[in-house]
Amino acid sequence: MKHLNVKWNKMALKQAKSYAKDMICSKKVLRDRLTQSVSDGGSAYTAAQAQFAVKNLKVNWNKNALEEAKSLKRQGNSRSFIEQALKKSEYSYEKSEIDYAMKNLK
Repeated sequence: MKHLNVKWNKMALKQAKSYAKDMICSKKVLRDRLTQSVSDGGSAYTAAQAQFAVKNLKVNWNKNALEEAKSLKRQGNSRSFIEQALKKSEYSYEKSEIDYAMKNLK
């Protein structure tokens, strides 16, 4: 059997694009999804492969944070609740992304 030349970084990026198309999330949530085991619904890439994918993915992370904030607002949550929620592990947005979302949340 010949040696397989798999380009794992490119495969991880392709999977990240698929996830990003189907869900709104933060960089951390996407990285976690890429590194989760397949049995847990992830793709089982290494941390380095997942980092490569997230770094090279063309996503507006500020917009994602704002969309998540809008969703939480539609559920009747207060601004302070929304800001705190975006920091928690379920969302895991960075401070600058949360600041953007809260500034632009109407």
